[in-house]
Amino acid sequence: MATPSPPVTSLFLPGTDPADATLINELTAAAEAFVAGFCGRDFAGGTFTETHPAAARTVFLRNYPVLAVTVVSAGGLPLDASLYLVHADRGVVAIPDGPPGVIAVTYTTATGAVPPAAMLAVQELVAHWFRQVKTGQATGQLNVLAVTGSGGAGTQYPWSQSAGTRLPPAVTQLLQALRSPRL
Repeated sequence: MATPSPPVTSLFLPGTDPADATLINELTAAAEAFVAGFCGRDFAGGTFTETHPAAARTVFLRNYPVLAVTVVSAGGLPLDASLYLVHADRGVVAIPDGPPGVIAVTYTTATGAVPPAAMLAVQELVAHWFRQVKTGQATGQLNVLAVTGSGGAGTQYPWSQSAGTRLPPAVTQLLQALRSPRL
């Protein structure tokens, strides 16, 4: 997913030091990977081939909206286009007769058409993580409970830190509508 960097730095991280560019780029890459994984989709677009269980009447494609379906096959044999219906906007292929055999669908999605909600979620995550990093640096990492031994061996952190941090609610709200159905 290509996220424009000017909005990240100018809208969500005003007054950032140019020395933070590497950190922002790393956070952006991590946020893009998180958003794609959370949604179960590839927002970069392109051509995909997916297999689905045999005799499925409804196939939910991971990536959408769909520009074109090249081939739908069942048991390795291509189906005539009159035997299925494509709902391009949601990436659904309806096959009323549920043919036998594993269903394979080859399809294409637009490249560079990242939904605005996904881009905003990336920006929100980068800003959230950036604030966490900078707050930790400014406070001297005061969340350390104890350091034993030389060189920090045996450092102890609060339990809540090992469980990770919660996603900002705005990010979850933005991404819920973009998630591929889990089957």
